[in-house]
Amino acid sequence: MRWRELALVPILARPLPSPALADSGGVPRIEVLSNRADLISGGDALVRIVARGPVRVDLGGADVTASFAARPDGTLTGLVTGLSPGANVLTARQGGRAGRLTVTDHPRGGPVFSGPQVRPWRCQTEEDRLDRANGHHRNQVLWTNGGDGSALEVMDRWLAAVEADGRAIPLPDKVVRHRPPQAVDACWIDGAKVTDQAACDRAYPYKADTRVASGEGPASDLLKCRLKPLRRADYGVRFTGEQWSRLRAAFLSGVCDIAGRKATPMRRPLTLALALTCALASTGVASADVDAAAPAALPADPFFAYDRPAQYGVHRERVTVPLRDGGHLACDLHRPAAPDGTPAPGRFPGIVYDYNAYNQLDALGRAAAYFVERGYAAAVCNARGSGGSPGHLDPFSAQEQRDNYDLIEWLAARPWSTGRIGQTGVSYGGHSALLVAVNKPPHLAAIIPVDGISDWYENTIYRGGIYSARIRDWQRSVAPDTLRTYAEHPLYDDFWRERSVKSRWKDLDVPVLEIAGWYDRYRQGMVDNFRARRHNVWLVAGPWVHGWPAGQPADIGNGAYLAWWDRWLARRPGAPLPAAKVTSYETPGTGWGQYASWPPPGARRLRLGLGADGALAPDPGAAATRSFEVNTEPGAGGPGQRLSFTTGPLERDVVLAGEVEAKVRASFTASDGNIAVVVEDVAPDGTATRVTQGWLKASHRRGHERPATVRSGRVYDLDLRTWPAHHRVAAGHTLRVTVSSDDYPEIDSDAPAGQVGLRLGHGGSAVTLTYAPAARPS
Repeated sequence: MRWRELALVPILARPLPSPALADSGGVPRIEVLSNRADLISGGDALVRIVARGPVRVDLGGADVTASFAARPDGTLTGLVTGLSPGANVLTARQGGRAGRLTVTDHPRGGPVFSGPQVRPWRCQTEEDRLDRANGHHRNQVLWTNGGDGSALEVMDRWLAAVEADGRAIPLPDKVVRHRPPQAVDACWIDGAKVTDQAACDRAYPYKADTRVASGEGPASDLLKCRLKPLRRADYGVRFTGEQWSRLRAAFLSGVCDIAGRKATPMRRPLTLALALTCALASTGVASADVDAAAPAALPADPFFAYDRPAQYGVHRERVTVPLRDGGHLACDLHRPAAPDGTPAPGRFPGIVYDYNAYNQLDALGRAAAYFVERGYAAAVCNARGSGGSPGHLDPFSAQEQRDNYDLIEWLAARPWSTGRIGQTGVSYGGHSALLVAVNKPPHLAAIIPVDGISDWYENTIYRGGIYSARIRDWQRSVAPDTLRTYAEHPLYDDFWRERSVKSRWKDLDVPVLEIAGWYDRYRQGMVDNFRARRHNVWLVAGPWVHGWPAGQPADIGNGAYLAWWDRWLARRPGAPLPAAKVTSYETPGTGWGQYASWPPPGARRLRLGLGADGALAPDPGAAATRSFEVNTEPGAGGPGQRLSFTTGPLERDVVLAGEVEAKVRASFTASDGNIAVVVEDVAPDGTATRVTQGWLKASHRRGHERPATVRSGRVYDLDLRTWPAHHRVAAGHTLRVTVSSDDYPEIDSDAPAGQVGLRLGHGGSAVTLTYAPAARPS
């Protein structure tokens, strides 16, 4: 049975559970039954509302009540379609009471994160068979609501009909014969639904990447079928033995080859032919790199529980912000409003909200409304060269930083402004907040970067001096010119210093609340910023993947953000600071702890040598050399292309709290080479969880500004940093360190062909762990 057939397991067709209509204090309750996201529609969510009597349903202020229909069990069910990238706030109002839920859709292709899942995630798969079944259309099937809120049930019936069809005809033909009328072949172009498939193909010339939504929790990540031999160690997923057996059974050839052919890169427009229902427990696909079971409780700190009621409405106006060079930014300005909708009298502090190039003004305005209703003016703008802002887009350049500076000063100069401005944002918007801060605009009073950089070169583009394959899709879709300009600067020079916070840490002097995720790619940058500027930076790190924490496990809500702005912008008496400089969630589900520093006070270091027998131990044995072959292909290496070293089972829990530093002593037969070090937590059943990783190009061993010579056969000491972690390795588990030349797609497999010789045992390669006392956080 191949992967594409997993969605047709009979366990799928099962009825929705009937919710208990328990009294919730009269407040309507919103539940997400299932959701999905892709690069075309932006995302859908099937929503159930538990309420007693009629309700009005809003999505970001727009009335979507007509999308909902009453069900026999007394609930309302509706399919909310076209979710905007970013936070989408659903509100169910009944009389004077309202229930709210935030559904956050990532820009550029999901996944959708939402509130508690009543039902397991629905699989979304792209592959040739269902593409052919849909008449060779290479875009998604858009689901229309049909007025009864039952799209998901229609999908269930479709699959049930296919499963029950006993005729000896090809499976694709069965899919076509039972296709319901609610399936509409189309794509979205500039907000309009387009059925011309040629136009859709031109609009979405993305490299196809087979992906399957995985996990049972609301913050499930994507498990990618990487077109390569299946090996547990190659996936950052916590498989049980049974799950892994089921997954292997799905790929009888032993290769994650969704089309049943030779594993070659696919280059065709993105195909999301069908949102198939998929009970993930039946496929054995576990959640990738997230803690679906993470406790939802807030840290035991008044800072996170802070709140106050809304006082205003929201007045929105489209404005153009003039820039010093004569250009302008297209912005939406959201101001506190009086009951009649006009701007409220008085003066208010301001927030630049998620300054990025994704043209998300509507969605970001909805996300900012919480703060506007509590007395802040929010400016939501498109960066130069994006959306309605004319010019050339050059992400994080000096020009973009000057534009951001001008925006802050313009907002401060409004006659209704107090002159105290903050800035926040996630990823692109987090980078922007940090970069503008080191430019020191006079009226910038504080920032909240989420998943931000310390250095664009090191954190994102050239990891250890090696280009990251993972960033190229973002470059193609957001800033294609950077495919050329970044490649023209393989060494660290003024081009990158301009895009660096690290090069100007001394100028990062406003109060900074960093929100980081232990499963996010920018966690090293965020920790580095904190350690460089401890007096004015506070760090909150949760069990989160890339994106706003909203809707993810252990979400901290809005209280911390509001407390921060009330403290530094509004100067409200009693607005607290965090109780400690560092608030960190110990993965994979232990809970929150607060610390005076990072690594935590009392943390210790332990050096473990890499032994010739594959041991990872304080005494690695006699000196020896073992070699592996360089992998030059864009995928995981095969036999002979990596070496692994493992501890014995741990006698007690060990909490990794900081970086794992690796000193690799290696020789190369070629004129250069790459080294990748991956650290994993391995359970007794063989399930492996990637904890951290680091990379280094041999010619960059002395820094990234100029290459150092690599001579064939000579032994070099390579010092690698790995991303910091806060992870508990349980008693009975082992730690595994793997050394290779590749870690695609985190880095390109661009090392020249040849052999790498590792010096092992006494005087050889080693790793140094930073670990903390294993007491459970409170």
